[in-house]
Formats: sequence, structure tokens, C-alpha cells
Amino acid sequence: MGNRVFAILLFVLSFAMSTRVSANDSFARIGTGGLTLIQNSQVRMLEENLEISTKAVRVRYRFLNEGPNDIRATVAFPMPPYQLRDDGCEEQPLRDFKVTVDGKPIQTKPDFKAELSGRDVTGALRKIGLTESQIFYQLGNCHDAENDVRPLTKKQAAAVARLGNEKNRDPQWRMIETYYWEQTFPAGREIEVQHDYKPLVGSTYNAPYQNGHLVTEELPTAFKSGSDPDPKEACMDDALRKSLIKRAQTLGEGRNAIWVWASFQDVEYILGTGRNWKGPIGQFTLRIKKESPDQVVSLCFPGKPKKIDPLTIEFTEKDFIPQDRLVVYFYTISASYQITPKTLAAAAPRSVHVVHTSSEHLGAQVIALTGGQADITEFMRQLKEAGAPSVKLLEWRNVDACSLHLLRADLQIEGDSSGLRYVPQVPEFADIRIPVNGQLMSCKVRLRQP
Repeated sequence: MGNRVFAILLFVLSFAMSTRVSANDSFARIGTGGLTLIQNSQVRMLEENLEISTKAVRVRYRFLNEGPNDIRATVAFPMPPYQLRDDGCEEQPLRDFKVTVDGKPIQTKPDFKAELSGRDVTGALRKIGLTESQIFYQLGNCHDAENDVRPLTKKQAAAVARLGNEKNRDPQWRMIETYYWEQTFPAGREIEVQHDYKPLVGSTYNAPYQNGHLVTEELPTAFKSGSDPDPKEACMDDALRKSLIKRAQTLGEGRNAIWVWASFQDVEYILGTGRNWKGPIGQFTLRIKKESPDQVVSLCFPGKPKKIDPLTIEFTEKDFIPQDRLVVYFYTISASYQITPKTLAAAAPRSVHVVHTSSEHLGAQVIALTGGQADITEFMRQLKEAGAPSVKLLEWRNVDACSLHLLRADLQIEGDSSGLRYVPQVPEFADIRIPVNGQLMSCKVRLRQP
């Protein structure tokens, strides 16, 4: 079946990280140059179920050894090469890589390499005196005492620059990770292998709509051919770009947003090593999990997607010969709105009494009184509906007012709170009017101790 382009219009927000993720299992051998993937003519991959999201990658395989004898071999799971950013001091390589075979956990071994301009420079970097942490875990000029990462000495920095033929900065080598283990494939019997791990996710974000103006140039990367990443790798097209622009404009102009945010994330998976098994993959299922129903997903994959639920789309193929790599783009368009007394009043149910608000650097502090927790839960939901990016419940307290026992909720609301008055200190008392026995009663509520 020919490759067809699918940009699935289904529209979230995340912040900058580094690059991407992963691969199909394959046979491997350990040589002087490290792991080398080899083909196998006896073991068939009967089924592969692959699930990809920005939070996790899960893969389940069924293998069958069709030969007359058991096979003992090294099985490898190579990751796509990735590169730490210039400010990537907080970044780490893949973590939480877990493997089970027939439901039992397997201990894997990692193999790390550093590559520069197509050359394996791991040995050269070690000879310069760089530690494993400096090479593979964080940039050499980062400092992290806990993980034994020290800045490069002047001599080391000069040697690293010469290695990359660069005068003004350290060369940015790529990290190559492979996980492997020894596996027996019994003759004539199926085994099931499963992987779970958290991917490294490429991410960027921007604000294409700011204070009443739409700036389409501020949409994230992966829209122009030749950019990094290149939109062609996930079959991005002009129709999808226009739909994202329309979404940003609708949120901005239609709901009077202060900011409209566009975030872009990408996850990569190596499929091509699945060709190292005997024949095609008998049954292949690909599931893409979104973070919200409005998230937009784009990828290049044959076949027609099926919507499983508001967060899941699925592709299925029989006798599948995998492409070399799969890159999935996740786009989110979201908005933030100004928090004002009017916003708070509109969001609060009748049973919730907002008794104090104050503008803060990161949003607003709100104190509300109610008779039950469900009312505050609804209040928080309405605030998020009104555009607050985050609403956190800081504390519950019991208070007495008008001879009633009430609940006090202290909330922290993120967003643009310039419409609220800054109050340096919570007042000692607040005046409220509350229904008691069918009549409105006025009373004072103590908010802080004198």
C-alpha cells in the first residue's frame, strides 16, 4: 500500500527539552566496534503493538522461532541519535527503560557512543580526560556535583574544539544509545517481549497571538522545508498550518485572550530494524495517544487512521514491511486570559463566596468559602474554563461564619492577574452575606490571626 499523508486534526502546552526517541528489537553482535545489528532467518515477528505519546512509549512483540533448534542471541534495541542543547545542563539520556519477556522482568545493558560528523569519538573524548557523565549525560561545560559532572579545563576545552575543528565553541556530538540483553528463542514456541520507557521529546513553544495581534511567524518550527525539524518528515502540509493559525485566531479574537500559545513536540521511533527478522511483521498496530482531545497530530504512515477514543488514534497493517523511521508531531494551541474580579464572579457557583483576591507575580491568590468540597472543585473547573492555565488548591480550613461551619479554600491561580488589585497582606476580616434559614445574613469572617 502506498504511503499516504495524514495530518490528524485533533489540537496542549509543554516546554523546551532536547530531542527524541527509539526502535524495534533486532538481533545484534558485540564486536570491537560495539553493537552491530544483524539479520536473522529463523525468528519471525508475528505481531507488534506500538503505542507512542509524549509521556511514554510502549511496545509489545510476539516472536516465533520457526527453525528446528533453540536460538540464543543478543537482542538490541537502538535509540535514535540525539543531541544535547547548548543549555542542556538539566537533560539526561533515556531513563526507566524496562523489558519483560513472557511477563518476567529482564536486566538490560546499555551501550553508549558519542558521534561527531559520522565518526565515533567516544574513545577520543575519553583520552582527552572527559568523564562518562561529561560525555553522555550532560554537556561538558555543565557543573553538577551530585552526578560528578565538572566543567572542562582549558586544556580539555581546547582539545575538544580541535576534535570538532571548531574554534569558538565545543563541538556538539550526538549521543547514540542501545540497550541489549541475551535472549533464548525456543524452537517452535512463541515468546512475548514488552518494552516501556519515557522518551526524550523534542519541544518548542511560542505565542503567535499577543495582546490582540496575530503573528503567524511566531508559530513553532517544523512548518518550513529545510528547517530543523523538517515538516516533511511528519507529512506536515499547508492545510494543517492554516488550521493551526485559524485555531490561534479563534481563541484570540473570539474569546479575548491575552496570549495564545502554540507548542510543538516531536517523538521519533526507529522502525527499520524490524526488517532484520524473518519476513514482514505479521500484524502491526500503531496507537498515538494525545494529551488532550484538541491536540493536533501529524505523521507519515500508510493506511487510514481509526479514532478509538477522544485521545487515541490507531493504524493497523498486515504483513507490514516497516519504513526506516517514524516521527510523530504533536501540536497544541491554548490560550490564557486576564483574571479579573468579573472573571472570578462569573466562575464561582452561588454556594461559593470569594472573600479575598490579590494579584501576585505568577498569578493570583484567592480565598473562597463554601459548604462543601464539591463546590470548590466546580469553581476550580470554571476558572480553568475561563482561561487560567493552572488552578491549585493550597489549603483547606474549617471556619465559622453566621453560626455555620464552612470550608475555607486557599487557591493559587496562574495567569495574567493585572486586572486584580495587589494586596500585600491577607486582611484580618472579610464581610460576607450568606443565606441562613432562607434569609441573607451579613457577618464577618476571620481570615488571619491578628
